[in-house]
Amino acid sequence: MGGENRHASDLNEDTCHYRTESRVPENVIVRKDTNVSFLDLCLFAFDLLISRLRHFSEPSCPASIPDTDDYALFVTWNKKGREGERAQLRGCIGTLSPLNLRKGIHTYTLASAFRDKRFRPISIEELENLSVSVSILYDFTTTRDVYDWQVGVHGIIIDFCDKGETYSATYLPEVCVEQGWTKEECISSLIRKSGYRNVITENLLKSIRLTRYSSKKYSLSYSEYLRHRNKVFLDSRL
Repeated sequence: MGGENRHASDLNEDTCHYRTESRVPENVIVRKDTNVSFLDLCLFAFDLLISRLRHFSEPSCPASIPDTDDYALFVTWNKKGREGERAQLRGCIGTLSPLNLRKGIHTYTLASAFRDKRFRPISIEELENLSVSVSILYDFTTTRDVYDWQVGVHGIIIDFCDKGETYSATYLPEVCVEQGWTKEECISSLIRKSGYRNVITENLLKSIRLTRYSSKKYSLSYSEYLRHRNKVFLDSRL
């Protein structure tokens, strides 16, 4: 029925599932001048992961993560490869519909680590090789020109129908750059990612509703996480 990326409730960008309760509103704008601490989001993501892996009590959300603002966001886990190899994706799930930030970081940290159906759940043996990235999305703009976006600047969502079936998929801004794709290659890949298997025609391309968006992203490795947490512990002893 249009493949795994048909609008349901979670979306993964290549990499990532998305959850959207409905189609992305054309007037959604999320502020980019947010005061949210991306470092604290990533630290809290590791706190949550470790508490689940080690069966500890779940940590409280830090006060630096506001309880009053809604954001579209993705959480991505990567595993460090051997020297010279690219990091291995271990999970990526997020939402295109703005959600309370505390609820969002909690929900998608755990969902991306343990419920991305493309991968086995993250294990404690992988912990020291992991890194986490949190992306907050903003400035959603909808267009009927499938190429009206900039490589490396915009993430893109496509929506289209064919023979009564609805298809949808997204890539975050970094995917096209990492893969070395042209716009044409990226759109073709995204159409296939949506589950569409028929011939990609000009008429199909003209029928696509494209939504572009921007993203602010912060990444943190496990070793960096330990340094931050150890510094906080040592500072508290002074």
